[in-house]
Amino acid sequence: AKSEVLVTADSNGDGTWGEDDRSVFNLIFSGGLCGGLCGGLCGEFQVTNGYGPKMAPQIMKEHWSTYIVEEDFKFISSNGLNAVRIPVGWWIASDPTPPKPYVGGSLQTLDNAFLWAQKYNIKVIIDLHAAAGSQNGMEHSSSRDGSQEWGQTDENIQETVAVIDFLTARYAKSPSLYAVELLNEPWSPGATLESVIKYYRHGYNAVREWVVEWQVKNATKEDYQRFAAAQLKVWERATFGWAYWTMKNVKEHWSLEWMIKEGYIKL
Repeated sequence: AKSEVLVTADSNGDGTWGEDDRSVFNLIFSGGLCGGLCGGLCGEFQVTNGYGPKMAPQIMKEHWSTYIVEEDFKFISSNGLNAVRIPVGWWIASDPTPPKPYVGGSLQTLDNAFLWAQKYNIKVIIDLHAAAGSQNGMEHSSSRDGSQEWGQTDENIQETVAVIDFLTARYAKSPSLYAVELLNEPWSPGATLESVIKYYRHGYNAVREWVVEWQVKNATKEDYQRFAAAQLKVWERATFGWAYWTMKNVKEHWSLEWMIKEGYIKL
């Protein structure tokens, strides 16, 4: 590696093409955890690292300015929903100059979301979806290569707490702030119970998550409609409220927008 954007295989011309020839190597492109979506680049780490410091800022700016926009908040409000859960990564606390390969801009995007939420009378749950080191090894927690290193040191835990402090301080006075979720899906055994308890003590005495994912092979539209109706009936009893998986998703039944527009969910 000669620079951030240049890797070369130098040879003096006397190579043997054998195992001992350092100029001969295998270059493997992996489809990653998302089955080849996004050109094989799955999470934000892979996207920004893959495009590099010259292109990544442009790519992310385009994504942030077009994927979720004010019209989406209007759609959410007009369908009777009153809250959104917004995932963020730990590097947002260092915006506009986050650690490489991440690029600046995510904090302004979250600021915009709060402005739109206030305009349409929507509450915001800030969700720390990616902690430094990755709490579950998945691309959505910004693991660099599937590794899971969050919570292994007190320093790492304190770094995560600092992100929560930053987010709370920034949005505490916003009328739209409803809650700050400490951490999404820390997975055992990589994230030990001791580490999770140590971390949650700073914010919560107990954290519980109720998962209602439903997967049925060859389910009909009527099957999904019946399940959605039953799901909503249960969720209406929740004292804290309920949240759907995502506003937009390439997996259609995980997309609230698609489910509403296609008549699967009636609010």
